[in-house]
Amino acid sequence: MELYEREFFIGNILKGYVRHKVDKDIYIHINPPSLDEYIRSLEVFWDAYEEATEEGVMSYDECLAFMIDNEVWSVEQAQEVKTLEKRIEKLKVEIFKSFFHSEKREKARVLLNQLKEELTELRIIEHSFDHTTTLGVATYAKNAWITENCTTYQDGVPYDWKHIDVQRGMEIQNNSNISEEVIRDLVRNQPWQGFWTLKGEGENFFGKHPAEMTFNQQHIVSWSEAYNNVYESMECPIKAIVDDNDAFDGWMIDQGEQREKDRGKKQGEEVSEKHTDANEVFIFAPSKEDAERVNDLNDPATKMIKRQRMQKIDSSEGVEYQKFADVKMTLTKQAHDMQKNRNK
Repeated sequence: MELYEREFFIGNILKGYVRHKVDKDIYIHINPPSLDEYIRSLEVFWDAYEEATEEGVMSYDECLAFMIDNEVWSVEQAQEVKTLEKRIEKLKVEIFKSFFHSEKREKARVLLNQLKEELTELRIIEHSFDHTTTLGVATYAKNAWITENCTTYQDGVPYDWKHIDVQRGMEIQNNSNISEEVIRDLVRNQPWQGFWTLKGEGENFFGKHPAEMTFNQQHIVSWSEAYNNVYESMECPIKAIVDDNDAFDGWMIDQGEQREKDRGKKQGEEVSEKHTDANEVFIFAPSKEDAERVNDLNDPATKMIKRQRMQKIDSSEGVEYQKFADVKMTLTKQAHDMQKNRNK
């Protein structure tokens, strides 16, 4: 993105409202709500939610059941969403770890983009009936109230909706939302970096309560904080990785997984300290998910031993503990050490 393009986007973010021409020489400003207006909109939301419930509008779960009954959505598709999310995360990590292997990196990126499209298509179907639910009705009422009551002429006089209706105003507002890709590009480059550096320690950049900030303002502040934390980290990746959204996401995912493993390892060490004389410690896991977490406490060598033991069990009707390969090696070593001590 060129500098003049960034300046245009940043200017729109800084002004904090959407300026739209509705007629010859007539412009309106679609403003974010003040804190009082935001709180009032929550009351509108709650009133609409209760009214929709009383009138028998479907809840989210009821809508989901309706979609499944009418073959609009399925349990298999819901599972596919989860699978795609996990695969997308793994591919981002792969892009990060193979960043200097361009062929492997770009091959993973092609597949990643395909999976992103598949996930988007599934999410469109999944949420295609959201507007018919109690939550959807209430959310629409809230957003419509904000648009209707926070839109003015240029001189600040409340807009009378002579030229467009409220729904069109909501569309204009939604269309003004800047994509995440653009926001992240703005955050990483000038002139925003200079603005952010000069904001002052601990100060609110826009001088507003977060509820009074626009969608774009909230997102640019959120990403600015995220990147700033990374820049200050001792483990900050090189600029080329930071500038590559997929690789940077992969780095953050990898860092998160590593921190989780370190916490698990620490907890595992605490358990082991209570059983210092034991070769093995068994921990009860009530579910498959719990079992996976317990298994992650093991180091790679121990996981390899577990796999070897399971293969031995699967290939035999029964096997004695002493017949496991790792146990036989341990016993042999112990016998050898004992013999050496006798010969001293």
